Amino acid sequence: MTERNPIQLGRDLESTLRRYLRTSLPINQDFPKLRQRLDDVLKQPDLLLKGPFVETLPDFHKGKSLRELVAEGLLHQNFDRLDEREYGRPLHRHQEEAIRAITGRGENVVVSTGTGSGKTECFLYPILDSLLKDPDITQPGVRALLVYPLNALANDQLYKRLVPLFVGRFAHAGIRVGRFTGLTRKNQSRTQAEDEVLATEPFFKTPPPDGLGWKHVPDNWLLTRDEMLKTPPHILITNYAMLEHLLLFPKNADLFKGAKLRFIVLDEVHTYAGAQATEVAFLLRKLRQRISLKPADARCVGTSASLAPGSAAEAGILHFASDLFGADFKPPVVRGERCQHALLLDSEEVTFSLPSRAWAEVGAIVAQMPTDEGAALSAWNKSVAASNLDAIVKARLTLPAGNSFGAALAKIFGRAEQLRLAAQILSQSGAVRFGDLAERLFGSSSEVDKALAGLVSIGIRSKLTPNEFSLLPARYHFFVSGIDNAVVKLGRVGISDAAEVIDVRLGRKFHDEDLDGKTQNWYRLLVCRKCGQPYVEAFQEGECLHPTRDLVPKATREIFRLGEHTSEVEDEDDNEIGAASTTPDLWEFDPATGRMGSGAGTVKLRHEQLKADPDTERRVLQKCPACGGRAGNESEIITGFHPGDFALSAVATDALYQHLPERPQSWNSPGKGRRLLIFSDNRQDAAFFAPYLQRTNQDLLLRWGVMRAFGGEAGKLSLNMLTDETQAALGAVITFLDQAGDVIGSDDDFKNYLRGRLAAEFCLPTGRRISLEALGLVRVSYEKMRLAKATEKCAPALPERLRAQTSAFLEVLLETVRRNRCISRPSGVDMRSPFVWGEEFIGRDLRIAIAGHGPQNKFAWLASLDDAGKRVYHNRRSWFLEKQLGLEHEPLLREAWAALQEAGLLVVDDGAFVVDVAQLRFSDGRLQSLHRCRRCGWRQFPNVANKCAAFRCDGELALIPDDDRRREEQLNHYLFQYLRPNGYAGLVAKEHTAAIHNRLREQLEREFKDSKDGKVSALSCSTTMELGVDIGELEAVVCRNVPPGIQNYQQRTGRAGRRAQAAPVCVTVARARNYDQSIYQEPEEYLRSPPRTPFVHLANARLLRRHQFSVLLGGWMKHRQVGLKGSPSLEEFFGSSFTSEQQQQFIEDVRQFFAGESGQVFVVESVALAASLPSEIQMTADELLREFFDLFAGEKGACEWYGSRWRYYHERWQMTSSDLNKRKEAAFWGYQLEQWQEQLLISHLPRLGLLPSYSFPVNSVQLEVLQGGRPNPNRRPWDEDILLTRDARLGISEYAPGAEVIAAGRLWTAYGVGQYPKHFMPTQHYRECASCRHVEIHLVPEDFTGACEKCEAPVTERLRAFIEPKSFVTSSSEPNGRDPGISRIKPPPAQEARLLTSANDEEFNAQPTGVPLTNWAFQTAKRGRMFVVNKGRGVGFGFYRCDCGFAEPLRDPVRHPQTLRTGNHRTPYDQPCPGRWSHPIEDLAHSYQTDVLQIRFQQFIPIPADVPLIQREKWLEGFNRTLAEAVRRAASKMLYIDVRELASTTRALPFGYPEVVLYDSVAGGAGYCQLVQRRGLRDLLESTIRLLDCDCDDSCRLCLRDFDNERFWDDFKRKPVLAWLKKLLGQSEAPNPYSRFHAVELDITDPRTTFWTELDSASHALVVAQSLFDFTRETHEEGFATEAAAQFVKRLVGWMVGGRTLELALFSAPIAGNDNAQNLALAKWLEPCLTSNHLKLWKLPPSFDALNWPRLILNPGKDSSRCLFTRAAMNSAFLRQPLALPLWRGPGLSSGELQRLRSDWEPLPPRLTEPGTKTTLYQYSQGETRNLERDFAFCRGKKFARIVIEDPFAVGSAPAVASLKQFLGELRTLLGNWPDELTLHARVSVDFSDQPSAKTALEKYLQATGVSKASVKLMPRYGPERRDFHDRRIVFIADVKKPQKRVTVLLTGGVDRYLEPRFECGVIVHEN
Repeated sequence: MTERNPIQLGRDLESTLRRYLRTSLPINQDFPKLRQRLDDVLKQPDLLLKGPFVETLPDFHKGKSLRELVAEGLLHQNFDRLDEREYGRPLHRHQEEAIRAITGRGENVVVSTGTGSGKTECFLYPILDSLLKDPDITQPGVRALLVYPLNALANDQLYKRLVPLFVGRFAHAGIRVGRFTGLTRKNQSRTQAEDEVLATEPFFKTPPPDGLGWKHVPDNWLLTRDEMLKTPPHILITNYAMLEHLLLFPKNADLFKGAKLRFIVLDEVHTYAGAQATEVAFLLRKLRQRISLKPADARCVGTSASLAPGSAAEAGILHFASDLFGADFKPPVVRGERCQHALLLDSEEVTFSLPSRAWAEVGAIVAQMPTDEGAALSAWNKSVAASNLDAIVKARLTLPAGNSFGAALAKIFGRAEQLRLAAQILSQSGAVRFGDLAERLFGSSSEVDKALAGLVSIGIRSKLTPNEFSLLPARYHFFVSGIDNAVVKLGRVGISDAAEVIDVRLGRKFHDEDLDGKTQNWYRLLVCRKCGQPYVEAFQEGECLHPTRDLVPKATREIFRLGEHTSEVEDEDDNEIGAASTTPDLWEFDPATGRMGSGAGTVKLRHEQLKADPDTERRVLQKCPACGGRAGNESEIITGFHPGDFALSAVATDALYQHLPERPQSWNSPGKGRRLLIFSDNRQDAAFFAPYLQRTNQDLLLRWGVMRAFGGEAGKLSLNMLTDETQAALGAVITFLDQAGDVIGSDDDFKNYLRGRLAAEFCLPTGRRISLEALGLVRVSYEKMRLAKATEKCAPALPERLRAQTSAFLEVLLETVRRNRCISRPSGVDMRSPFVWGEEFIGRDLRIAIAGHGPQNKFAWLASLDDAGKRVYHNRRSWFLEKQLGLEHEPLLREAWAALQEAGLLVVDDGAFVVDVAQLRFSDGRLQSLHRCRRCGWRQFPNVANKCAAFRCDGELALIPDDDRRREEQLNHYLFQYLRPNGYAGLVAKEHTAAIHNRLREQLEREFKDSKDGKVSALSCSTTMELGVDIGELEAVVCRNVPPGIQNYQQRTGRAGRRAQAAPVCVTVARARNYDQSIYQEPEEYLRSPPRTPFVHLANARLLRRHQFSVLLGGWMKHRQVGLKGSPSLEEFFGSSFTSEQQQQFIEDVRQFFAGESGQVFVVESVALAASLPSEIQMTADELLREFFDLFAGEKGACEWYGSRWRYYHERWQMTSSDLNKRKEAAFWGYQLEQWQEQLLISHLPRLGLLPSYSFPVNSVQLEVLQGGRPNPNRRPWDEDILLTRDARLGISEYAPGAEVIAAGRLWTAYGVGQYPKHFMPTQHYRECASCRHVEIHLVPEDFTGACEKCEAPVTERLRAFIEPKSFVTSSSEPNGRDPGISRIKPPPAQEARLLTSANDEEFNAQPTGVPLTNWAFQTAKRGRMFVVNKGRGVGFGFYRCDCGFAEPLRDPVRHPQTLRTGNHRTPYDQPCPGRWSHPIEDLAHSYQTDVLQIRFQQFIPIPADVPLIQREKWLEGFNRTLAEAVRRAASKMLYIDVRELASTTRALPFGYPEVVLYDSVAGGAGYCQLVQRRGLRDLLESTIRLLDCDCDDSCRLCLRDFDNERFWDDFKRKPVLAWLKKLLGQSEAPNPYSRFHAVELDITDPRTTFWTELDSASHALVVAQSLFDFTRETHEEGFATEAAAQFVKRLVGWMVGGRTLELALFSAPIAGNDNAQNLALAKWLEPCLTSNHLKLWKLPPSFDALNWPRLILNPGKDSSRCLFTRAAMNSAFLRQPLALPLWRGPGLSSGELQRLRSDWEPLPPRLTEPGTKTTLYQYSQGETRNLERDFAFCRGKKFARIVIEDPFAVGSAPAVASLKQFLGELRTLLGNWPDELTLHARVSVDFSDQPSAKTALEKYLQATGVSKASVKLMPRYGPERRDFHDRRIVFIADVKKPQKRVTVLLTGGVDRYLEPRFECGVIVHEN
């Protein structure tokens, strides 16, 4: 940043941020103490900005020139064809070293040097030399392979380096160049490609010397695929994914025909890490094998700007390169080393020193120097002579004539001691804090910062030649942050009971605790965005208000208003119809504890009514009752004390942009040559930020232009005049965009645009806080003569006291109309354009009439009356007259209406009235009096009796003194910006992400780099611009978040300063998230951290096999001529028919091929691929073929996978096609088969482990932007300008129907699901077992059974339908998208990936772990499956999809689908659709296979005693998450892989034991989990302990924290997990919590066995438990209870029947419940023991401390007594878990201890069911005939008032309905008479299409047989109206007035299974 003071920049940044925060988060003036306290907080040092940090970027050590190397004979003599500047100038030393190593010594080289250091030339010159020396250059064949990680980088190198050099300068040599990537389109002619290239890059057509001057592209640049396949290029540019395709498919084989490969280059080699590095390593070996290339035959070159420095990292880098390329790399790494300027190192020169004051002064002088070198020298000497410098200093600093200014400065200041010392410090220390460097150079004084700024400015400007590095080229780093949150302490002040703010602080600490242990709550402070009214947030649970929901997740959010309890203001409404009650709802509570109610210290707060947000279900405040402001685009009007990451970034970015210098000769470019690059890690954030920044800049620029238009003069301007003056003030360069996102092209269009924007600025109700009028900068009045005429007519109607203010009175009335956009149409402005007015203000009814409302007028001048004509509903005008002025409103309003109409201020428009916009007059408000309401804060120009004109505000106006206005102009962010004296620079910001076509990105890059005439001044990028792309003389970079690694930061900041221009600046915005804020605390550590050295994991057998198998499959496809036209389909590969016999024949054909001579060629090639790899992963040919055929042809192989699915569809098609009644069903199965066969082979074989997965997009989804018409089924994603592709795990939420996505500056709404033939997408079904969490998936519901397929437990969870979409679509009715607005819409997140396929128990026991209390099991990707699902909005309502593709997320599972079915919609292709809703309600899901390692622990987790019961579940979740993350990170370190290569989740097992699920991140598995298991669990856990053995509290970046797990940071519990693991491995002894009882810990693993062993040896036992019964409802459909529960109770009963006694002390009463079949059965079995007194029950007091007393006492009070203790939480019932680990055993309690133990115990009555009930059990075994007369004997001949049958599946199928009718008939016979009312509750079935008619038929049947009120109610499966059918029951009620007197019959299998003897079934008759 040329000659700019970094300290001043830092101060400006900080003051701008502080000013913005103060303005955007305002505190109303009625709260002066709170305002002052927050102002003080904002002044804390380092709160908002850290920096600058300064680093030096000097030139590199120099070597010989190319001329000299040619003279040596090292390089070919034809190098002299290069331009003399390139040929004769010295190379960088690292370039020379690389050339000598590659060309001279034939070595492989790693080049590690900074950005802009000429890395590319390190390999381009050796390649050029080799090709010039090639005697066979006329022969085709690839000689050099250049592989780039990104297409953008490949294109940049191609266009700027390779083509100009090889095709341009050395065209005579016949060197052919070709790019073969996904952007090299199929079937494109050379003419088409040539036209596209010449149109893309003007450099090729521009005449020399600025371009190549081509009219046609030379033939040696091969542009098409066909050209390259026919005549392979000498230099091939590609990427690794395309290289994999080239080697696999036979069609591409000719590309490497005749290859004589001599160079393999990997640019940005550091990007290859983890599994990707391993895949590329195998890919390169595969290439060598294919073309028989030996390691010594080709030179390998890897380049990077982000490798770790120093000799310590060198061995690792060379090892990495050797493994990656499969070739030896010898030291050293060729490094670019920077060196200080020669003038600074000249020891013979006499040096001098300047005092700090002098440096500050010369810095100020140099900052004023012109850019012209000659003029600058003269100006410098004059300024030095006129300065306050000492005479000696002046003489020394006077520059001699005859030199350029820069050279003269360099020669003088090269001898300055402080400048030399600064260069030395910076060269040794890297980035240094500016203040620290200043102090080291100048000591401590007030001027040191200015002195250093001056020194750097001098060092930057000092250049011997214009293109040379300066004496001290520098880069500045700034880190900025906002406020995350503010909390307040509430209390009383004086005698008032109103809550007052006692204190305020920043952060999220909501609780304090004093020395006495008393808690003080702090509540989150919120503020109205518009008026600054403060509020506090609390969460209600019961009778307590909590400051946060963290510990009470089910608490209800509440909002309270601080200050006086006044009436509500409705400033944005025009009438009070429907206005809320103004009666305050006061809540009283203790702010310290949150306890509600009155008492000492309690306060009162006004409670505000909240509404549920329909998208998030969060309760929000949509309107501020203090000012009437509404939320608009935001979810609510109030906000916490964080401005938002986008707003904060925009303010910081704009502040930096305004500081950038203008460039000479850049007047036609936006910002006059300013250029800014902005990075975001999230693609959507980058896409959204471009239009967001554009909009904020446009708004500020427009308002700045308006203020410049006035020029400080008092005149009044019409709208047209204001438009003209504003246009003149803004200048000729237009930076405003039209509604399509393009820069407005013509002056006339811009004038119309301006006129519309100005009309909107002054004629809409929004913008109360930041508009020019609201801030008092612009006074809006009316034409003088017309206003005077209206005043004269209206004045007599006003009281005498107000007549002098008639004009102001009329202006107030007119303002109420004008601000509602009731205006006539301004010239050239579209009144229906949402782009101008917004969606809310484009209605045709925005007009006003004298009274009443209608289609022509939305507003009425007079107040409204209710239907009876009695109640008055005031509007703004009548309220002001009557409530504020005390006048009768209607007569005055009628007089004013007539006066304004007669004066021509109100004019007729289409039958109603509007304000004549031509009569508006605008003037500089700073020159006129301004008032502010004392209550609502609204600023107002017209003043009538000092009364506020805001609707429903009863405040009074006060004049704002001029001093206060001037002070506010400096403190208010928007006032400051609108009044900037030195101008305000406009910008044009564009998105640059992978979501837009490469062609558009290239165009944007050209427009950005051209600082003279380019049309783009800011690029908002994702990682697309991170790597190596040269974007010219860029001076500044903004990182919108802290990059995930220092290498990313280095690459991004390296985009600025690549050409050694002055002082580039890097500003990093630390967002309000954990990772960013942790870096913000220690930015120096981050800046100095070295990049991680990458590595390759070659011992990865899994990935190797994929590459070996790809060789075999490629050979088979070549043999069968498959894929000659492109990527083959499944049908093309396997065949159109695939019966079992054909499948076996197909497999046999493949076996015969590989057994034959032609197939053996590929077998040998695949085996040889592993020749240089570790021996443990090598295989013989037989072993390899055996594994290949296991995957390809085995029981679960690819052939069976395809064949079974093919036969499944084919058989169903055959079964239905012959039946004429099933034609529709046959068509469905035929369509499914066709869809299945058309899918691409490469979409599935990677998933099956037969192809590498990194190259093929098998786990991504697209959002396709439809432009109109139906798409081509074979379309390619790059055929469109917008390419929205996402990992499916995220895409199923981010692109789901209803989601909004930003791309190319527009907002696109997902409208439906893609329906393309190759995107096969059947509706499937899933359910999750509550017992083992296994997820079961089947295509049709009939394939599910009643039990879990994994653990065989009964599954009561309902089925959910789902699809796995491959693409989503927008609607072609919006081909251009919409304006994105200013609110970033975030989609609902998908669930965390969950394990679908848990290993069997036998597998867990198969491999010993060597660690006690643990076992583990590994699953390969064949079986290991992860599942991610998006259940839609709310609690999971799903999505509803029409056959046309249109889909919507449901807000309600019943009414919403009915609405959709009965209405019409349009297809995604904008065609009318009547609606074909053949799909059920569906979820969106993605499942993928990968390697999984499950680790189970059977050591109990001790919860600290001080964790409250309500927090224990959350504490355990944090513990388990910490364990899982620690294991993941430890495993990554153990394998030396990137931590992102492994993922983890956690599951809770019975007894609270944790299970860690570790899985490979790569779909298909990368083999890492298997390697972890081979290393052993003890090694893994010891590595985990080392990781956790840290000095931090809960976690830090050294142990647990990283970029990807920041959402868990607050939950991490490092210390408890560390102690727990140490105990598990026997590394520590935990203190004995029961030492006072002399207890010792037991070494056991099965607590249930221990319980029975102890119990069987005793005659009396006392047990302490939470409850007796478990209410998880684990009921078998065949019986009463689970087998485990039944066995336990029967054994317990047997123990007691033997004469023993059991006492149970319980926290909750042991009542089984009236509708729980299992518990009623268990209670029935236990009742005899209660009756005989062998079972006694006690009620524990709430204060009983179970953790510190025994859980089990045997033989209490006897000598043989003993106790068992446990620290396990009491969260399970006694009958489910009698004891839990860990257990301690000790002697019995003394009599005194027993007495204390039993104190306050209360005996419970001896019953286990509700009083007055009777329970009878009947059990039916399989095959036993049902006895309905016995089971229902209680109802024989009785008359019941009501019978309710609850059975979810009673109407779920035709057989179920038949069974129900049979049951009803038999029941009616038994009853004799039906009751008056019979209701049946069943579940909606998506699979029984006749259910509605069956429901109707049942109701008619019941009515026909005598039921007067018969109803069948079908309950939805999901949503708020769902009904849980835990048990099937029939309820008989005799008297509806006494519903509690009833008989309940529980049928454990439902009605159908009760009638079917082949099922077991249980019947329980429970009579109340």
